[in-house]
Amino acid sequence: MPKIISIHSFRPGTGKSQLTANIATILAAAGQRVAIIDSDVSSPSIQAIFGVADSAMTHSLNDFLWGKCGIEATAVELNPSIRHALKGQLYLVPFATRNSTIDYDIRLLSDSFELLINTLGLDVLLIDTQPGVQFAALPSIAFSDIQLLVLQLREQDLQGTGVVIDISEQLGIDEMVLVVNQIPEHYNLREVQQKIEQIYQRPVLAALPYAELLAEYQPATDTNAHIFVVDHPDHPISLLLTNVAATLTA
Repeated sequence: MPKIISIHSFRPGTGKSQLTANIATILAAAGQRVAIIDSDVSSPSIQAIFGVADSAMTHSLNDFLWGKCGIEATAVELNPSIRHALKGQLYLVPFATRNSTIDYDIRLLSDSFELLINTLGLDVLLIDTQPGVQFAALPSIAFSDIQLLVLQLREQDLQGTGVVIDISEQLGIDEMVLVVNQIPEHYNLREVQQKIEQIYQRPVLAALPYAELLAEYQPATDTNAHIFVVDHPDHPISLLLTNVAATLTA
């Protein structure tokens, strides 16, 4: 069965969008049909990570929600931007603010997920959410099968992640997993993983060490994507993310 996975964090700057892009690429490289909805309306970045030009995005999810186009018109194929051929298919559905408020029937958002899955024949729909617990983030979380929470070892993250888990439980999300990102090198990764699992009583799929090589990755300046797992497939972080992707879709 197709899966809808929201990737969320309590605050901006946790590396959520980079993880979303890499997990999506791993799944598509393995032969799955994957789409990413960039619903981080405060700071959309998936387009930049994959080097998608504005001219390539004729419609956004907003246009569908406002009745301006069919859902199939919102999807941009990302395969051409990847430096290595993918066995599957990878799409991006941008969510643009366009100088207007986000005003639509929430039920249409749920419909859009189902229509995307059916129209594109998707195996996985990933939603890169708006950080925090603002209204714009909640519908994407509520309609997910799985929620992946990304956090760093900062006090704000540690407190805020607990808040997100409480709200997600109220929204009826039963399956929540975590990834701890950019862990300083002097920490024991296994101990961090065990401690976070103890705090939140949720599985930690990966405790990712800080890697300068990954931190230096910037949005693409051309039409070629800069995807860490493509450029460095044997790096320990790439191997950990491959396990995360496999677990999310098992």
